Amino acid sequence: MLHLFSAREELLRYGKEHLSGPHSKETSTLLYDLFREYSEEPDMPDKLKEYVRESLDKLLASLPAEETS
Repeated sequence: MLHLFSAREELLRYGKEHLSGPHSKETSTLLYDLFREYSEEPDMPDKLKEYVRESLDKLLASLPAEETS
């Protein structure tokens, strides 16, 4: 499935040809929307990096502070 987001044409083709199996409606919809945006948006790699950075920042901010004795 991750090959669908590859920058390498041969991996993208492989992903398209071999994506099969049962998927939940929610997961399929999410992946379809993500793939469509990724395919249509030339700046998607930068947006993806920004999303990952923001997600990690949110995750770290939500963790409880470590207690020291």
